[in-house]
Amino acid sequence: MPKFPDGAFLEAIGLDRESGALLHVQIYENLRKLIISGMLSSGMRLPSSRVLMVELGVSRTTVRHAFDRLIAEGYLFSHRGSGTRVAPQCNDALILPKSAGETAGTTTPLTPARLSARGDRIAGATAIRGYSHARPFVPSIPGLDQFPHKTWARVLARQWHRHDDGTMGYGELAGYLPLRKAISTYLVIARGIICNWEQVVIVAGAQQAFGLIANMLLDPGDSVWVEEPGYSGANGAFVASGLNLVPVPVDEYGLNVQAGVALAPHARLALITPSHQLPLGMVMPVARRLEVLDWARRTDAWVIEDDYDSEFRYTGRPLSALQGLDQY
Repeated sequence: MPKFPDGAFLEAIGLDRESGALLHVQIYENLRKLIISGMLSSGMRLPSSRVLMVELGVSRTTVRHAFDRLIAEGYLFSHRGSGTRVAPQCNDALILPKSAGETAGTTTPLTPARLSARGDRIAGATAIRGYSHARPFVPSIPGLDQFPHKTWARVLARQWHRHDDGTMGYGELAGYLPLRKAISTYLVIARGIICNWEQVVIVAGAQQAFGLIANMLLDPGDSVWVEEPGYSGANGAFVASGLNLVPVPVDEYGLNVQAGVALAPHARLALITPSHQLPLGMVMPVARRLEVLDWARRTDAWVIEDDYDSEFRYTGRPLSALQGLDQY
């Protein structure tokens, strides 16, 4: 069996005692790289932990920690009497071959991973940009400096002490049941929405909601009315689902239904923000709301009511939701 030349490990492993990284981790990582690169081939016998201890100037325990991890991950194997060797599965067939013109210290550029057609749509769709801190006029970011952190921490701690083992599992697929019941009760009283808790689904945000709705209700190629200007974040979820976006102009009353009919008379869904149009802010009057519902009823289409900023009002109660007007 081939054997690694005596005295070569110190140079090959190259411990950096000034880096702050744990020595056994450095030994593990460098040996792993040597195995993956093919410099340590299958069956090659490594020096014993006692020899490496002296050669590397570390404790034997440090060497054993590195060896034990490599053995556990299948890079090495050890049998009494035969020492520690590179595992057979780490053979040349599993090592990426270098091209003839490639020299040490150079790498071949990786080819971008091939995505599915749906993956390409997701990658190219409009995404919501994150912000590390609140700034003026940034949509969807509240005044975080006004959040009652201390009160929230007290309430969270009090509720956590009351938890049961069920809250630590996967739970209901549609979300935490007590929360869904509380939401449905609030929506009926405060927003005029006709629903019960079985119709409430807890999601991780609007993007997940739009994607779930699109995949459950529509087929690839179906047309969707979106407000122009409107919430661009929804476009990404719809495009990812293979839908055809139809920008419909917005006038002083919100989405122009007649313009939508002219552009895509057979659209299967309309996304609207009737309580507070995003980004222009107008409220859709009752007459236009009824026009939207009439169009949906006649064409057997769906309506997504994005209740954007509906409760942020200077005076009066929040407006009732469009959904509460639908009697069918």
